[in-house]
Amino acid sequence: AMNSRVASVSVADTGRNLVASWGALRAIGSTLATVSKTDEGPLSLSAAQYLAAQADALTGRFDAAQQFSVTGATVAQALALAADNAVDRLDLVDDGSAVAEAMGALADLASGGKLGGIVLNTGATSVALHADQLDAAQPVLDLVKGGRYTLALDQVDVADVQGLLAANSRITRLKVSGDAAGI
Repeated sequence: AMNSRVASVSVADTGRNLVASWGALRAIGSTLATVSKTDEGPLSLSAAQYLAAQADALTGRFDAAQQFSVTGATVAQALALAADNAVDRLDLVDDGSAVAEAMGALADLASGGKLGGIVLNTGATSVALHADQLDAAQPVLDLVKGGRYTLALDQVDVADVQGLLAANSRITRLKVSGDAAGI
C-alpha cells in the first residue's frame, strides 16, 4: 500500500521489469504520475494486462510515443483495439470460426502491418470461407502459426474444384455447385 504522504510517483525502467511489476504499477493507482520505458521497442503485454491497464488509465501515464505489442488477444479484442494508435502489433489466439467471421477486418489489420500472428485453438482450426474469399484471406491465413489450419470452402463452382485442390493442400471440405453436365 502506498504511503499517504507520497503525493506522486514516477517510474522509469526496462520493459521486462515494468511487465514483471505490472500488478504493482496498477495498484499504485492515481499516485502514479508517469511511467517511462528505458529500453527500445514496444512494451509486450497480454491482452488482459493491456485492457486492465486501459481501464485503470495506466496506459495513459506512459510517454505519448510508447507503443504496445498485445499478445493472446481474441479476435473480438483485436478488433476493439485495432484503432488504438498505441498498439502497434496484435497477436491472436482464437478459434478458426472467429477468424473466418472477421476475415475482412483481419485482412485490413494484416495489410496495415498491425496483425502479427495467429494461433488457432486446438480442436478449432477449421476456417470456413466462401470460395471467392480465399485469395483475399490468404495474407491472414499465412499468419497462422505453423500453418495449423484447415479450410472448408463453400460456393465452389464445379469448374474450379480441381484447381483449388491442386493449389491448396489445406482444403479438407468443399461444397460444390454446378449443373448436372458439369458434375
